[in-house]
Amino acid sequence: KQMLAWWATGSNLDARLADMGLERQLLDPGDPAAFPPVPAVYESDEDARLRYYLAPHAPAAGSRMQYRREVFTLGERPTVKVDSTEAGVVTVTYTFDPDGFAAQVKDGNGRRTAPGEVQVTVLSREGDGTPSEDLLEGVRRHFARPDVKPETDRVTVQAAQIKPYKIRVVAKINPGPDSGLTQLATQQQLQAYADSCHRLEGRVDPSWIDYTLHTAGAVQLEILEPVQPIVTTAFQAPYCTEVEVEVRTL
Repeated sequence: KQMLAWWATGSNLDARLADMGLERQLLDPGDPAAFPPVPAVYESDEDARLRYYLAPHAPAAGSRMQYRREVFTLGERPTVKVDSTEAGVVTVTYTFDPDGFAAQVKDGNGRRTAPGEVQVTVLSREGDGTPSEDLLEGVRRHFARPDVKPETDRVTVQAAQIKPYKIRVVAKINPGPDSGLTQLATQQQLQAYADSCHRLEGRVDPSWIDYTLHTAGAVQLEILEPVQPIVTTAFQAPYCTEVEVEVRTL
């Protein structure tokens, strides 16, 4: 049992921690020169064991996931809530100050553009997603901290490049009194689809617009814009400026 972290204690647990590149944290160095000597105090087996099991789930320093995590949190301390509403599912919710910088970030990432060069891109929740200079400066200050990025990375922060587009469609439906309701439902569903695509590396595909229109009740349709998929890079985000739906009766 001492070979398994769940039961291991003392130096046996230290060996299991080493398997994950961890070591027991020193809480108090004590005083070996005192008389009698004051021994050092290390974290308990229980705390060390918890860090052992969490270690595989922590993003590696300098990884894409770690940069993404830092952009979303910006060092702010959230209120953490843990729920389990169904068997085998645990939901952890982080709630940040609505007036803080983290609450303004809709999406973000970090990408290596050259050896030692990392470009952090920020997408805001406001307007078309272009972040304010205050938000960008807040992100820069966060990544300037010595405990956030690897020493070998030179980080540059930039605003997401916005690619505007429109959705314009002509939908034909069977005769009936509900053409207005169909038009409203179509506009709402297309707007919801556009909102879901508003992210870094977002993609707007006419085939999804086609599916949405038929779901809303269209029998025949013509997509005027966009006629080709809108594909963005890790530094870009698509933004729908208008949803225009014309409903005609067959």
